[in-house]
Amino acid sequence: MTFTLKGSEPMSYRLPGGQKVGVPSNPSLLFEKFLNMKDHANTPEKKNDTFNRIPNDLKINGKNLEAYKLKVNHLNHLPVILENSGYKVKIKIFRNTSPLIVGMGRSNALENGMTFNRNWGFPIIPSSAIKGIVRNYILFYKKEEEAQAKKYLGDDNDENPSSGKVDFLNAYMLPTNESSYSVDILTNHFSEYYGGDEAPNDWFEPVPVKFLEIGKGKSFVFTIFGEDEKIIEKVTQWLEEALLVNGIGAKTAVGYGRFKFSKPETEELESKLKKEEDEHLLSSMSSFQKKVFFIKKSDKNEKDRLAGELFKEFDNLEEDEKKECALLLKEVWQQLNKWDGKPSDKQKKKIKKIKDFLNNI
Repeated sequence: MTFTLKGSEPMSYRLPGGQKVGVPSNPSLLFEKFLNMKDHANTPEKKNDTFNRIPNDLKINGKNLEAYKLKVNHLNHLPVILENSGYKVKIKIFRNTSPLIVGMGRSNALENGMTFNRNWGFPIIPSSAIKGIVRNYILFYKKEEEAQAKKYLGDDNDENPSSGKVDFLNAYMLPTNESSYSVDILTNHFSEYYGGDEAPNDWFEPVPVKFLEIGKGKSFVFTIFGEDEKIIEKVTQWLEEALLVNGIGAKTAVGYGRFKFSKPETEELESKLKKEEDEHLLSSMSSFQKKVFFIKKSDKNEKDRLAGELFKEFDNLEEDEKKECALLLKEVWQQLNKWDGKPSDKQKKKIKKIKDFLNNI
């Protein structure tokens, strides 16, 4: 598949040996490599034309969008994998309320870069940048918590370095059918002053500088993990405050890179992951194990009904299942205040049967 720039022939590039290839549909390869292989910016006219076209050309669509969604679906399951490895995990989705520029200092034919996932082409926020903005937020706004932050995030002090209690994954953008990119302009009114010995004056010619940005309203998944749930909660709180107050990426001093927590999207993702995890567990369970699973997950009213149904099957269970069933019924009835006190005559008979069984094992 090749990109066709509007109003031009399909672009191709000559590789060593004379081989020609079309422009790849992977935005990372297009933006970071192929723009550097052809003179898209060697004149102001060509550079301006490239900027006019690049936001649309970087849009992921068709089969590549489906591949993007599939990869993101895999990434969405990383928290489950981490949890199965014994970690406590917190995921949160944030939407940028202002344009975002990550990786502006990366080398590029258009002067200013962007950070993509190399293989899949979607934009990411590196984990190191995420940890960095949390550190800076504590340093500038919460000095009283600096010692705690060093303990949780780690300290690179040469005399007494220490590792942290939490870690971050790269944040990644959720798929969208719209173009994620736009072009912005920063106009330098005093280029001679900044570039030499001239004093700033009103008669200097303004120099507009175009750069690529991610438009506002895009959703990014942030993941924090560690071994202590309370520490993760605290660091997650710092992250949310840092993204809202300080922002992340380039030009945060003039309002870029601000994010706000998206509770509906986060809850939707958590619910989806929980449902898929439950379905995976259920697929390998016996009929008895499934009944136990649903009893433990149910609210009080449903728990009482399901426990009653399980009791009816007690005599037909295998011996190892009977023990687990008896202990579960005792626990449920204790929670529902039906084990002690003054249960009904019918309930007393059930309790006696379970007690007799437990006393004999």
